[in-house]
Amino acid sequence: MVCWLEPGARTAPDEHNQRELVIVQGGSGLIDSSGVVEQLNVGDVVLVERGHAHVVVAAEDGMQWISLYWPRVEPQA
Repeated sequence: MVCWLEPGARTAPDEHNQRELVIVQGGSGLIDSSGVVEQLNVGDVVLVERGHAHVVVAAEDGMQWISLYWPRVEPQA
């Protein structure tokens, strides 16, 4: 999935039963995954484990990233 945020915008809190790999393609920002905050810049790759609530916040230059999820279909709990 291709994702983007306008400068200063944030995603709604998200949590799912899949792992998610975030690959930053442009801009910068941060990710808060279950209370662990990491700065994100172009080229950074972050793994979000299943069941971890997370929010992405764009810096003043906005942010674009690719998210890969697996397994392909979210398993039912």
